[in-house]
Amino acid sequence: MGKWIKWIYRTQCDPFSMKTIIKTLPRGGANNMHSKEQELLACIARMESRVDLLETELSYIHEMLIRCGFPEGITSLKDTMQELIEEGLIPEEQKRKAN
Repeated sequence: MGKWIKWIYRTQCDPFSMKTIIKTLPRGGANNMHSKEQELLACIARMESRVDLLETELSYIHEMLIRCGFPEGITSLKDTMQELIEEGLIPEEQKRKAN
């Protein structure tokens, strides 16, 4: 494992922060890295992109829920769903499908 990867684990920095990773690259940048390190860096970049997409989607859903009458967005939706389940208003067949 490369020095920069060990540093990320040791310092417990955010592994999705590309700035942190780029700062920790060995001198000469990607040209001096082993292929495994290059693969890991590419994997981290893909994960960072996915996290950005998921955060955007979650934010959009939250805003839509507020506009649809759930005052606290996702939190209100979860509370409402929990109440429906606890009050037995969800048929057993649908509960089984969810599991």
